Amino acid sequence: MEALVNKYSVIDAWAGDRPPRATAFMELIDSCAEIDTTKGDASTKVQGMGAGMYLLTGLPDWIDLAAGRDIREFDPATWRLWPISKRVELGFTTIDPRQKLVGEELKLKSQLELMRDGLIETPRGYTVEESTQAADGLELVAMTITEMVAAGQITQAEADAQTAAEVRARRDELLQSFLGRIQRYETQLKAGVLPTEAEAAYKALLGALQPLRDIPQEPSFPYQVTWPETV
Repeated sequence: MEALVNKYSVIDAWAGDRPPRATAFMELIDSCAEIDTTKGDASTKVQGMGAGMYLLTGLPDWIDLAAGRDIREFDPATWRLWPISKRVELGFTTIDPRQKLVGEELKLKSQLELMRDGLIETPRGYTVEESTQAADGLELVAMTITEMVAAGQITQAEADAQTAAEVRARRDELLQSFLGRIQRYETQLKAGVLPTEAEAAYKALLGALQPLRDIPQEPSFPYQVTWPETV
């Protein structure tokens, strides 16, 4: 097999009769002087033809020397392609941003890896962080309100409103629970049944109702709230 090379790029490669395109290139060159053979394979001859052109003869027939290929992608000792990791290292192979090299195999990145690398959008309110528990070493973590403000995902006014809504929701849940326990105590007492709640707990529940209702009026609401002790 033979190949015509311009610097390092293959112009043409053939086994058998020389193709017209290669012949045309060679006719443009005035001289053809044999130079050093490749270090690893003395059967391959390299002839310098001037103007950065070279003729390689004695190549193995199975070598994949397609036009446009860089001959430095091959190990000169064996004429086998270097492993893909070395071709990437040498800059002869470019990996698609959506792929990753695992050993000597190109694989598609996971959704979380694509998010981490900015190739697809991360869901609002989440960030991708490293994890020793996850299979690909990454996990989707919910951001705090403060982090969302810092990241510009929400305004401070939106953060205030969201926090206030969450505090009110918790306040309402406690009110419903306390009122239900109070009603049960009073119903059991009227029916002459021993109440489930102790009298002290009943009175504590009654005393907690108004402070719960007043939470939205606290000066530090919604970020600092005084919750009633658990009763």
